[in-house]
Amino acid sequence: KIFRAVLPREQELLSKFVQAGPYLLAAYHSPYKDIVECVRVTILDAANLYCAVCETPTKSPLGRFPEVQLLALLTALMRHSFEYEFFKRALMEIETDLLLSVERSKVNAVAAFFVAAIRAGLGCTDAFAALLNEHVACLPLSIRLGISHASVDANVSNDAIKKLEKKLNSAGKGNPGYVQGVKALYDVPLEKRSGPTLI
Repeated sequence: KIFRAVLPREQELLSKFVQAGPYLLAAYHSPYKDIVECVRVTILDAANLYCAVCETPTKSPLGRFPEVQLLALLTALMRHSFEYEFFKRALMEIETDLLLSVERSKVNAVAAFFVAAIRAGLGCTDAFAALLNEHVACLPLSIRLGISHASVDANVSNDAIKKLEKKLNSAGKGNPGYVQGVKALYDVPLEKRSGPTLI
């Protein structure tokens, strides 16, 4: 029940992200289905927080971060918490469920990214492949950029990632508007961007 608690302050939510993995590792005697559900809830909480800050950045201190930096922060917290072999089966189950609804929900798209980033850190060579092969067209640009960074960080590559990187590299050629938009994702705090939303 603790994982379903509504945490009114972001500080408490971030603390939950840090502590969730070690807490669940200590509860390894619990039924694994309960472990799966706790991991799912925590990852969805992180995805919800990311989307909420991107959509209304002036309501959160996290709005001081540029969008890609905020994504990197939350990705690092998810990897720190769940990048253990113990969670590998849970992550596969959660990813399978999330991929069924990525096109209907930005939150689920972000959550699927977090799951894939954790799996990449665990050395899964197919990380991001299903997300990219089936849903790349509906992924926000920040998530596509995040996939490129997360795959490099985890030293994981596959055909889907290589195809994405080729598209990202070619998209800016002769398109200054695109280049400016990407620069804003990296450099401009969300609270100072005009029309701050998930691109």
